[in-house]
Amino acid sequence: MNGFVLYRLPTGRVVGALPLSKELCYLFFLERTDEKLRILQDQVCDYLRKLLAPFTAPELVAAAKVIGRQAHKLPPISFT
Repeated sequence: MNGFVLYRLPTGRVVGALPLSKELCYLFFLERTDEKLRILQDQVCDYLRKLLAPFTAPELVAAAKVIGRQAHKLPPISFT
């Protein structure tokens, strides 16, 4: 990936990717929902894999496979 990329599904869900280095990429999700969402620490990796599952771009498939393999802690995600 050589720069900022957006991946879009026919359902309207969008994932953006911004490479920070050769080994690190910032992914973000764009989706409209009326529900308030809070994801607990132990559920974050599974939730992110589920969000990436419908995407077929090789970069996102590869990203889904490595979620949770890093030795870092993710903060709880809260969308309000």
